[in-house]
This record gives sequence, C-alpha cells and structure tokens, in this order.
Amino acid sequence: MLAKKPEGNQMNGPLGRTARRWRGAGSLATGLLALSLLAAACSSSSSTKPSASAKSTSSGLHGSLTIAVQPDLGYSPLYVVDQEGWLKKAMPGVNVTWETLNSGSAMETGMLSGSIDVGAGGVAPFILGWAKGVGWKLVTSLGESNLWLVVKPQITSFKSITPADRIAVVAPTSIQAIILKAAAKKYLGNPSALDSNLTILSHPVAYQAFRSGTIQGALDAPPFQQEEVAAGGHVLLKSYSLFGPSTFNSAFALPSYYNSHKQIMKILFQQTQRAVTLLNTHPNQGARIISAYEHGSLTAAAAKAAITSSTEHWTVTPHGYLAYAKFMKSIGLISKAPTSIKQIEFPTLYGTNGS
Repeated sequence: MLAKKPEGNQMNGPLGRTARRWRGAGSLATGLLALSLLAAACSSSSSTKPSASAKSTSSGLHGSLTIAVQPDLGYSPLYVVDQEGWLKKAMPGVNVTWETLNSGSAMETGMLSGSIDVGAGGVAPFILGWAKGVGWKLVTSLGESNLWLVVKPQITSFKSITPADRIAVVAPTSIQAIILKAAAKKYLGNPSALDSNLTILSHPVAYQAFRSGTIQGALDAPPFQQEEVAAGGHVLLKSYSLFGPSTFNSAFALPSYYNSHKQIMKILFQQTQRAVTLLNTHPNQGARIISAYEHGSLTAAAAKAAITSSTEHWTVTPHGYLAYAKFMKSIGLISKAPTSIKQIEFPTLYGTNGS
C-alpha cells in the first residue's frame, strides 16, 4: 500500500517527482500501465510503520509518527518540514516516517488500518470520509489553490463541450470532479451533465494527454494547469468563481491517534505553520528546499514560480470546507454536512477562523 519516497537524482523535468514517473515512461500507454502497476504495488505491499517503542528523550516524547503525503506541490509545506527534518529535531525521541501515496483511497485505507497516523489530501475526499463516519478531523490546512479547467481552443463555453470531448480529473471523488459538477449545475443546469465526459488520469498523465490531443480538457492542479495553458489551452473556469478562496490540501488524523498524541500533533501544526511562513516570506529559500526535496529534478527557479504563483496562498487556516460540503449534500453525494468548522477540526485549529 505504501510507496516510499524515492531517493537519488531522477529524470530532469519541470514537474517534479510525479512527472518523472510518467515522462520517463515514454508514452501515455506506458504511463497508464505504470499507474496500474503502482496501484497494485500499493495494495499488496505490507505496512512499513515503525515500532512505537522508541526511547524517551529530554523532550518527554516517544513513539512513532507516520505521515503520508501525495505527489503534488500543494503539499509543499509538508515537503519543507520533511526535507528540513524539523519534526525529528523537535521530537528526537519520536520515530518519524514519511510515505508517499498515489490516491485518497489509499490514504483512507492506510489510516483505518493504523499504518498511517496523519494523512494529507484534498477537501472532497476528506468530506466524503467524514460524512460516512471515518471520524477524521483536520490538524492543519496546507494552503489554497485556484484550480483551473483548461480546455482546447475549440471549446469556448460549457455549452460548446460535445459528448466526444474528454475532460480529465484525477478521481471521480476528487475536488476537481466536485468543481466540475458545480460548474455543470451553474452553466448547464445539471450537476451530472458532464459525467460522461470524464476520464480519470493522474495530473502528469493528463498533462501529457492534453499535449497530445488525446483529451480536450483537464481540471487538475498547479503547476500542470499552467503548463497546459502553455501547451495551447485556455482557462474556461476557475474554482474560486464557484466556491471562493478555498483549501486545496490539508493534514488530518483520527481521534484515536490525536487524543493520545496531543503534544506531537501540536508540534506538527507548529512546524507546518513555520513552513507556511517560510514559503510566504522567503520564497527563494523555500524554492531551494522544494528543489532539494525533488532531488534537483525541479529547479529552484521552477519551484519558486510554482509556490509564488497567483493561484497559490499558503495558510494553515482551512477555508471552503463548509461550502463544498453544502454543495455535495445538495446533489446527494453525502447524506450529512458539517454546519460548523469545529465539527471537523482538532484544537490545533481553534481560533484560526476557518470556514
């Protein structure tokens, strides 16, 4: 289930670790095969969570903490925390392990099995899990992103999308899929109007398919959306026009872990806040750290362009959760929705005025 953080310098390219996996495949078909193999490997591999028996230190903390992220620059604050080793420095008695997963479903499975203590992912999968009783709550937001639907020049409006036009999203329950449903309801009168147009592709595979003309639209994430525009596409929709500035990714935990490791969770929040401050106030330093995290495959210049893009805002305060949940309930995707942000956040976020 768990995919280890790769080591060593990989193929050069502007899109980081995820893009290296797919650009190195040589073709879309090979990339899709690699995706299938990776998913199979994730489902068959055993847990690598370290033993909780670590020596107590002067910090008074011991045990283990396994954090899982996904390969997307929206997780940059956690990439900084990992690369700089801040958690290990702040909690030397805690065995900290970082894992990289390729989907929200793998994240949920890992957390419910106990092999992952803190997961990180998007708004929609989090809300879906909460609504069905998974029980997780937010430890911290990682930042906000204005997500774009990028389409080929012949598509000039939602009404000009034909049944043959393929639009890529990363998963049918992803935040991108929810945004597309909201757009379909607003512009076409039916949230399911574009369901038959969807094709499920990871961000880098979607980018390659968009370039080749295999698909006619993609709703994914930075920096892929910017590269799709550079490849001849244009922006048909921005998510902020529907839901306002809203969180893209966050970190969350189950109460069973949080309640027995409150000091560790407090330190994780503090170090994430430290990383958010660094990205906002010292982007050159942040870019060098992200480039190092990507083993140099993402240049510092490219990393800086991504983290300082006008589409990005780094913050630990969650935004948009209630709005997304309300919409998802209105179209029948969930049977209940939180009415207060405190229903879905841990005390680390109390007082941050989330929404």
